[in-house]
Amino acid sequence: MKGGYRRAVIETLERNGYWKLPDSRGKGSHEAWSNGKRTQIVPRNIDDRAFANRLMKQAGIDHRFN
Repeated sequence: MKGGYRRAVIETLERNGYWKLPDSRGKGSHEAWSNGKRTQIVPRNIDDRAFANRLMKQAGIDHRFN
């Protein structure tokens, strides 16, 4: 995917009830997103499809990028 998978990951998280936590700047260039039950750490650069799919699995979202 041109430009990486970050935008697609964020859009999928939002569609599944996740929101960016305020002041979520983690170590380095990561952000914390939550749905009230889970917190998912999302890096600013997601260039690998397999990694984007692992993030979806960790977040408990049944979505896979092709």
